[in-house]
Amino acid sequence: MEAVVSTQSTGGSLPLHHVTSLLKFLVELLTTSRHLHFYILWVSTILTTHGPALKKNSSQIMSTLNGIISALTAQTRTLGSLCDSNQYFMDVILTLGRTQSSKSETSAEMEVF
Repeated sequence: MEAVVSTQSTGGSLPLHHVTSLLKFLVELLTTSRHLHFYILWVSTILTTHGPALKKNSSQIMSTLNGIISALTAQTRTLGSLCDSNQYFMDVILTLGRTQSSKSETSAEMEVF
């Protein structure tokens, strides 16, 4: 919650001439950092707060905006494949657990007879 308040107050008070530099820096961090949520909050705050002024200069910052889109798309793909992999391994573990459980129940029944 503190990060949201901090980004809103700081991002909203930035002068416009620093916004484009900060957006370029954020693009670089979005591609390399594990702290996605924090940097997405920054990008969201800046685009929300300074959106109308940035729209007037959109031709000058188009490469930066495309960089934001590319970075977020790449991170989405990475997270998607990680989630798919985790789901697969969880299915394998659950299946092995059920198999081991049924084997132990079968051997316990054999010992009773």
